Amino acid sequence: MAAADAGLDRYRTSGGSMFPAIPAGAIVAVERVEPSRIRPGDVLCHPALGGAVVAHRVVRIEDGPDGRAIVTRGDGGTAEDRVPESAAIHVVRRVEHRLFAYDSDGPVGRALATAALSDGPAWRTARRALRLAVGAASLARDLAGLG
Repeated sequence: MAAADAGLDRYRTSGGSMFPAIPAGAIVAVERVEPSRIRPGDVLCHPALGGAVVAHRVVRIEDGPDGRAIVTRGDGGTAEDRVPESAAIHVVRRVEHRLFAYDSDGPVGRALATAALSDGPAWRTARRALRLAVGAASLARDLAGLG
């Protein structure tokens, strides 16, 4: 982890809803932020039913009768969640996987956020290609005993 990440909490992901930006098993470094600092494109970690924590990308922020809500969805899906602003916990600042690492505010993180928010045919094609590439690289590492 980079020196700038020293004060961040780290967690291992278990689901694939954020693939390809955050594959299952990746380590994410997260920072607690004020809700007013959350922006579309950020990956927000928030509580879900059953005590789990979900990491999904912020699609938009809406004002409603019950206050502000943050609308999120996984990069690999289409279902949206409405998260009350008061439930926002952390924003992912760095992603580390055995095949790569990137900062969310760096060029790779910004490109992934832009592509995920567009969710057009190019993103769907890129998602399929990345799924194959990550799978092939993981298989090669496992076969070589580097797993």
